[in-house]
Amino acid sequence: MRWTEGDVEANGIRLHYHRTGTGKVPVVCAHGITDNGRCWSGVAQRLADRFDLVLVDARGHGRSEAPEEGYARAVHAADHAGLIRALGLDRPIFIGHSMGAATGIAVAAEYPDCVRALVVEDPPIREPQAARSPARQETARHRTANIEQRKLVSLEDLKATGREKHPEMTEPDLQAWTQSKYEVSPNVGKWTPGPKPDWFELLARIGCPTLLMTGNATHGAIVTRATAGRMLDALQDAQEKNFELAGHCIRYHCFEAFMTGLNEFLTKRGFG
Repeated sequence: MRWTEGDVEANGIRLHYHRTGTGKVPVVCAHGITDNGRCWSGVAQRLADRFDLVLVDARGHGRSEAPEEGYARAVHAADHAGLIRALGLDRPIFIGHSMGAATGIAVAAEYPDCVRALVVEDPPIREPQAARSPARQETARHRTANIEQRKLVSLEDLKATGREKHPEMTEPDLQAWTQSKYEVSPNVGKWTPGPKPDWFELLARIGCPTLLMTGNATHGAIVTRATAGRMLDALQDAQEKNFELAGHCIRYHCFEAFMTGLNEFLTKRGFG
């Protein structure tokens, strides 16, 4: 695979990206918190012969700029919409995991001209009564400390931790996941969500085809069966692929099944 990389100015900051693929239809991949764009390497390798993939480092992650503040969901959405426009991408397919899935939902709702189809891997949408208990809430100080402490772990030990947590992770993704923990800025730990968005109002505004990829809450997935049902009811044109054996990081837990579900959606919708 031939990779290129570069930077763009988007929404007032510098964003870094890697790009690969020979296809005409662009695909933007948005990662979860503390990961980086290269954590989509396994997916990129499988799709590069059919699509033009852009793997984005979100602000504060990878090699992108890391301002001291500005990590709210709406800001991430403006960043990614700005990148899409700066690169002249023609309505890409947007694939996002966790934080990146929240970004994708916001981009599809707020910047519909920027997205032709949306794929969201376990977005951070909870029912109000299922919100985290105060004991589980991380403070900004704790998040920052966790980011800094990981940087002190040796490369070998951190990679072993990743392999233990995600035994089915592809080797390219494991390498990227390990490196991402050294690259993420402690400023990301200062993130505060602000007012909770009305997710279902945002979802109702999304008109493009959408694939909701969900795991099993007993294994750590965020989206429950009840929440998935509400999301599908809100979306105008959507389908779900559920992975009973997976937790929050679906493609890390069951990569081959993830790719099968993704390819079925892309083929069914006529994207390749």
